[in-house]
Amino acid sequence: MDNHNPTDRAKILIEELKILQGVINRMAQNSLECKKMDTRARCGFLIP
Repeated sequence: MDNHNPTDRAKILIEELKILQGVINRMAQNSLECKKMDTRARCGFLIP
């Protein structure tokens, strides 16, 4: 069925996990930036 040996599969899996980790890191960073902007906006409305 597959022509990949276990070593090739492991390398492919590691690369896929690196890609997913990058996506998760970007999502976490974007979430943090949104929270920072929200906090600044709320403080701006409270302090005239």
